[in-house]
Amino acid sequence: MKVKKIQIRIMDMDKWFDHVGNVLKDFNKKKYKPYKKTVSFENLELLRKTLTPRRIQLLSVVKNKKPRSIYELSKILHRERKSVTNDINILKELGFINLKKETKERTMMRPEVRFEEIEIGVRI
Repeated sequence: MKVKKIQIRIMDMDKWFDHVGNVLKDFNKKKYKPYKKTVSFENLELLRKTLTPRRIQLLSVVKNKKPRSIYELSKILHRERKSVTNDINILKELGFINLKKETKERTMMRPEVRFEEIEIGVRI
């Protein structure tokens, strides 16, 4: 299932636990409403270290050029496959990328972007 928008939040751990607690309370009261796909970072510095310009470029290339493999993606980006694989794994763990296994003459992992837009919000 493709998510239209992924929301990135910057909030410290205490506020995040409060937020999760409120979601669970709503769920227990049967007032649960579906939430957008959300990724939270504790601070802006951690967000900037994680979503580097190269990783954002990688997301854009995967979405727009639709490479058939990580090898092909590394060629498009003019980067070493090892560093692209590292970035792919980080983005996959965060839910930004999905890897689809395809077997033809050999097995390849095709990266897919799972959203159309990134929305960044800062709680104060």
